[in-house]
Amino acid sequence: MDYGTMVLKKMDFEKKLLKSKVDFNFFDCCNACKDLDVKNILLVINSYKNLEFERKILNHGSKGVIWLLEREVDIEDVITTIKSGGLWFDRLSLSKEILKSTDSKMPLLSITKIPLTKREVDIADLVVLGFSNKEIANMRWISETTVKSHLKNILRKADARNRTALVNKLKV
Repeated sequence: MDYGTMVLKKMDFEKKLLKSKVDFNFFDCCNACKDLDVKNILLVINSYKNLEFERKILNHGSKGVIWLLEREVDIEDVITTIKSGGLWFDRLSLSKEILKSTDSKMPLLSITKIPLTKREVDIADLVVLGFSNKEIANMRWISETTVKSHLKNILRKADARNRTALVNKLKV
C-alpha cells in the first residue's frame, strides 16, 4: 500500500468513526502506546500487524485495533461490532486470550486421519491456534522440552517438515 492510499484510507476511517461516535485514536507507530491509556478506545495503527502488541492492547482494555497497512477492513463492520459491545481484534489474538482465560482443554481437532495421542492432539490444537512452544508449556504446565518432543512426534506422524506445513495439513 502506498502512502497516498494509506492517507485516503485513514481519512475515510476517521470520517466514519467521528460520525459513529466511537472513541478512537490514530497511531503512527506501536511504541507510542507505552504511556497511553487505551481503555475503551479503538486504535487505528499505521503499521503492519503485530499480534503480540495487539494482545497487550487487548489486555489493557482497548476496544480493538485496526492495522492500516494490512488487508482491507470494512470500517462499518468495526463500528457495528464495537457499538454492540464487541471487540475488534485479530481472531488469533482473541482465541489466545479466550483459551488463557478459560484454560480450555477441549480439542479443536476432533477428527483427524493422523493417529495422535490425546496429549498430541492437545498440543496440535494449540499449535494451530498460533501459540509458541513457551506459551504451550506454560498453559499445560509442562516443560518447553516436552512440548518440543511432542511437536517432533506430531510432525513425524503428520509427515510435515515444520509448523506451517502441519497447520496446513490439520486444517484440511
